[in-house]
Amino acid sequence: MIADILTVMWKERKEQSGLQKTWRAKVVGALIPVLMLMLLGVVPPASVGAAWISSPFSLLASILMPLMVVSFSIPFAITGERERKTLETLLASRLPDQALFFGKTVPPILRAWGVTLFVHLVSIIVVNVANWSGALLFYTPAVLFVNLAMMLLLSLLAASLGVLIAVRAATVQQAVQNLMFVLMSPIILFTVFIILIGKVLPRTWEQKFATWFERVVLPADFLLVMLVILSVLLLLTVTVFALAINRFRRQRLYLD
Repeated sequence: MIADILTVMWKERKEQSGLQKTWRAKVVGALIPVLMLMLLGVVPPASVGAAWISSPFSLLASILMPLMVVSFSIPFAITGERERKTLETLLASRLPDQALFFGKTVPPILRAWGVTLFVHLVSIIVVNVANWSGALLFYTPAVLFVNLAMMLLLSLLAASLGVLIAVRAATVQQAVQNLMFVLMSPIILFTVFIILIGKVLPRTWEQKFATWFERVVLPADFLLVMLVILSVLLLLTVTVFALAINRFRRQRLYLD
């Protein structure tokens, strides 16, 4: 099984390196990582300062980066086989379905982990350069654990959802759009909620929310709260992962 998975991963790497990209795609592909690095790994830690190492704001990179990296990778790995006219050849091989599943999902997960870790490394460098006092600043154990767990679970969840969507999508663009919509909807709804509280809803609602936030959220134990959130996320991830690996079958990769 391991050898089969590595074979699929090698095939994916070879096809990715052999893709012919337009100049526009190359420019966009180079600018987006730089922009995300600035927005998540440079500006926030520079603004927060030395408190960054114990701040929950560092979770922003561990949430957004895995979702974005996997959202663009999984559709190309699965739906892209149809557009490249290589799906029939792949499915005609003797590779088991599970080898195909893991061979397609592991590279995006590893890529998401690597990119997210790099963003965190840059943020730590920024914090130390901007606030150097003779001692190296690094994440507290609780913040480090939560960040690592969050990026792992979200990578697995995004990859599993990506499989469920990509196997039925007609094009890569459709798969990317549908997956981004599903993954980003909770974040967008949360942002809209905050805007409503601050700008639209009555002043009394804003005051009640501020009072609740000060009395309940701020005094709460960060690690305990995050353990509850991670437990729920773990349950959701395991459920979606089991559903994805169960539905990833050769016959379902052919569109009707």
